[in-house]
Amino acid sequence: MKLEHRVEVRAPRDRVWASLMDIPAVATCVPGVEEIVDRGDDRYGGRLKVGVGPIRLVLSGDLELTERDDAAGRAVLRGTGTDGRLGGGVRVAVTLSLAEAGEATTAVDIASDVQMMGRIGDLGQPIMKRKADEILRSFAECLSKRLA
Repeated sequence: MKLEHRVEVRAPRDRVWASLMDIPAVATCVPGVEEIVDRGDDRYGGRLKVGVGPIRLVLSGDLELTERDDAAGRAVLRGTGTDGRLGGGVRVAVTLSLAEAGEATTAVDIASDVQMMGRIGDLGQPIMKRKADEILRSFAECLSKRLA
């Protein structure tokens, strides 16, 4: 499932980029993140608790910053997570790109390629897309408040 989002943050590009590249700090803006552990070399572990419709997922997994271009304001993150109770998992690749969006405003383009495996895949794409939209809205609001 491919998802595309654009969020605007009322802060200069360099501040937004610095905040996004501090993965443990910015992870606190993602609703449901319960734990994030820096494992070094741009690798992180963590746990995400999220409700999707009537289902409650607890995904434990890994995240890696695989590409980073500070000058272009572009980064790629890859992650995997599993939920032992449901017997399924999620694999995701996220590309972040920054662009000027006006005076002291930065647009953050987020392109995600999400693969749902096992029983999690039975939840269906429309409900997963709605949940992703909700999480990204909350993330953008948190990031904007933090940088204001």
